[in-house]
Amino acid sequence: MTKKQRSKKKNSTNTSNEARTASRPWFLKRAIPEIRLISGLKAGVFEASRDKLAIFTGSAGETMKMGARFAKKLKKGDVVCLAGELGAGKTTFTKGLAKGLGINKMITSPTFVIMREYPLGPGRGKFCHIDLYRISENDFLTSGLDQYMNENNICVVEWPEKINGILPKNRIDIRVFTGKDNSRKFEVITHDSRD
Repeated sequence: MTKKQRSKKKNSTNTSNEARTASRPWFLKRAIPEIRLISGLKAGVFEASRDKLAIFTGSAGETMKMGARFAKKLKKGDVVCLAGELGAGKTTFTKGLAKGLGINKMITSPTFVIMREYPLGPGRGKFCHIDLYRISENDFLTSGLDQYMNENNICVVEWPEKINGILPKNRIDIRVFTGKDNSRKFEVITHDSRD
């Protein structure tokens, strides 16, 4: 292969990679390159479609590390909905998110208090951890919790299926599946068209 042919092939490859990236929704454009670079994890990542990816972890520690890396791609106004059975790892993932956002406080499940909020720093809004296990959609609306899902905060919602009818259109859904020996599969789907 001549130098000119190699150059042409390289440019063709770059163009097709750019086209694939351009066709991805906003979150996957931000997330995939970084998640693939998670250091020290035995986690595997594959892109299931243009708007979905799956991330695998083998322990609670890996889940927290993955959450911390995931947090680096979040922006003010993002809502992350975490679904999965009891003990699936939703709060463990949220602990990693909080660490990745620079929160040094101990993160505990807000199951009995419904929500915990943590300041992100001057001008950065709040990190809101909402657990809907114990409340209904009507309880959610009358409590005023929906007001926390705004352009200034980053919100994580556990048990989002409880308020399916009123979830924000622009959000990130993560479904957590349990496997053998503490392994987890995080299926990430975005419902947003932002760049």
